[in-house]
Amino acid sequence: MNIGVPVRRMLNPLNPLNPFDWKEDVSPVGTQMLGVPTLPDSFMIKCSHQRKDCISEVDVFLAAQGFIGVPRIITQYEPAAFEIPESKCPVLWKLHDELTEGLPSYKPRVHRHLIFESEGVRLSPRLTFRQVGYAMVHAMIGHCALFTEGKILHHDVSHENIIFLTGLSRSDRKIPSILSNVVSRNDCSAVLIDGDVAKKWRDNCPNSSDRSGTLPFLSRALTTTWVVRGSVLHTPIDDLESFILVLYYNALSWTSADQRTANEIVDWGCLNKQDLLTLSSVKQSIFLTWKDEAVESNLIVSDTVFGFYPLISAWTKEIHPIVQTAERFVRANQAPNEFEQLLEDAYVKMIRVGLDAAAKLADVVIDPDFTDV
Repeated sequence: MNIGVPVRRMLNPLNPLNPFDWKEDVSPVGTQMLGVPTLPDSFMIKCSHQRKDCISEVDVFLAAQGFIGVPRIITQYEPAAFEIPESKCPVLWKLHDELTEGLPSYKPRVHRHLIFESEGVRLSPRLTFRQVGYAMVHAMIGHCALFTEGKILHHDVSHENIIFLTGLSRSDRKIPSILSNVVSRNDCSAVLIDGDVAKKWRDNCPNSSDRSGTLPFLSRALTTTWVVRGSVLHTPIDDLESFILVLYYNALSWTSADQRTANEIVDWGCLNKQDLLTLSSVKQSIFLTWKDEAVESNLIVSDTVFGFYPLISAWTKEIHPIVQTAERFVRANQAPNEFEQLLEDAYVKMIRVGLDAAAKLADVVIDPDFTDV
């Protein structure tokens, strides 16, 4: 993905070869001018390899265009005339040998590029604590817009899928109707990207598995259920929990190894493991620690984690009763419209406390000496 890089108006295929077989030529589509009136001098290109039976990524974001937290789509194009067939699957379609049961079979992919008008950078310690805080909340508002306005569930909130916007006027975005009494400004500082595994809510078509997402950021429920091979419904509440894990993960990643506390060293190591049982255990521990005021008051944390304390703490305390209520709804098999209201209420609560907490974060650069490795 190219982020905020000036690009020639005429876009060539990025690679004339099948990316999974370096010796096999394909017939790329000839370079053509895109069917749009104009392109800005800089924009964002997102590379996508989606299943043919998916809702296309462009349709995911078109479902909520113009809203806070949703990238503005210019167009999409196919950079080369090839599909990735089942015979070219680069790796076995599995995570662990013991967890292959119930996983979807590999399906042919189609290679597309999306062009976003939005220009930005990934979250980094070059930003201030407050900028990152508002970026997280605005991305959450985008998630809300996709779900409440477009009936799309994103399914993959991760540290690389939140883009801080730069260089554009960002004060003309729409506010999701359910947030009209919560969000008072039309500002947008960040967008949520990567709709590769998004799916229509309550749609039974096989767009994506309910076991989808990025492992360190999967909710506790999704991670634990996968461990025990149980069935699970991936809901917006799971993705809301992912935002908390993304913020904590970023705070740890922006803290040098010698500055992390003993607990943070354990959390960082476990969050980066590919073992689901370890991930399940550490996530339970993280959320229990941050929601328990008695434990939290005696908790020693690094400076960067402490800088995000108001937002991490507020979100963690808010999500706990939401998760408990949702579990009761699912067990009782209550009416779908009541569950939909619960989901909308969850967005309202998380975004309200998020905006309040983000305003309390220090407007100082997280790490002025940070350099990319």
